[in-house]
Amino acid sequence: MFYVNVEGAVFQEDKWLIIGRSMKEGHAGGLLSLVGGTVENEGNTKDILERTLKRELFEEVGLNLHTDESVGFLARLRTQAVSVLSSG
Repeated sequence: MFYVNVEGAVFQEDKWLIIGRSMKEGHAGGLLSLVGGTVENEGNTKDILERTLKRELFEEVGLNLHTDESVGFLARLRTQAVSVLSSG
């Protein structure tokens, strides 16, 4: 089984959006991070990474991302919480 995570690098007005992860998080608890999360099983679509990132930005910080806005994202493919692939 593979898990795909996305993280959004949001930059506006010379500032990056960075969040503090909860101390209760199993991975990188208490550290600073980009907003992101795991792709959910929503079927086979070509824009799944972008949709996941939009959902995570809204859930975590209340940001509604419009389709005409530029956002960079990093996708990691992992098994058992071990990073095996990174692309940007």
